[in-house]
Amino acid sequence: MKKKDPITLHYRLGNERNFLNSILEKNEKVTIRRTNYSLKVETERRNYLFSSGAGVSRKAFAGYNKILSDIKKSGLEVPDVTARDVKYWWFDEGREYPANFNSVDINAAYPTALYRVGAITKKTYRYLIDEIPKSDRLRCVGMLATQKGVYHYENGQLVDFEVDKSDYSGWFFMCASSLATLWTSADCATRIRSYTIGSMALLWRVTLWIVFASSSILDTKVRWSQ
Repeated sequence: MKKKDPITLHYRLGNERNFLNSILEKNEKVTIRRTNYSLKVETERRNYLFSSGAGVSRKAFAGYNKILSDIKKSGLEVPDVTARDVKYWWFDEGREYPANFNSVDINAAYPTALYRVGAITKKTYRYLIDEIPKSDRLRCVGMLATQKGVYHYENGQLVDFEVDKSDYSGWFFMCASSLATLWTSADCATRIRSYTIGSMALLWRVTLWIVFASSSILDTKVRWSQ
């Protein structure tokens, strides 16, 4: 007789600590898989999935599947870029900055980066821009870099730990690294400082310049990574 797969029970993240202690006490073998958005507890009889209230929508999964399909068909190698190559915060503590800052954002930055280097098709790019909200767009690109911490317990003791990384995380970090390079380039900084960041029209001019200028920088980044 074929053994039935364990059923999965769903819970909300936030009340899992005491529950985990109880599970570890009552089960000989337990595997815990943790990501930024979820925690899955696997036992021989049942699985327990804790997730954040936001969750991931069907559109985010659809966008991710389109991106992944295009990347595989493109024939491009995964960029050799990791989280260590990304500079998310580049303010110099030793410098003096104005008391008031104005935010300049790049609309659809990561999908644009993927499209510029040929990783996704124009059809997929337009789907990401026109068909799904920004929050889902961020998630579906971020899913390229999904990483799970996997903890194996026996009789309540941790016996093994591993990191389950996506094979396509280099694409996500390529986008992040290339955009960071663009933001911190001398030409970009000069252009932004030369404007009075109080006019919406000028903000759009800065933003559009950054988007179009990204092509040469991103192309250079991919050639380097290959």
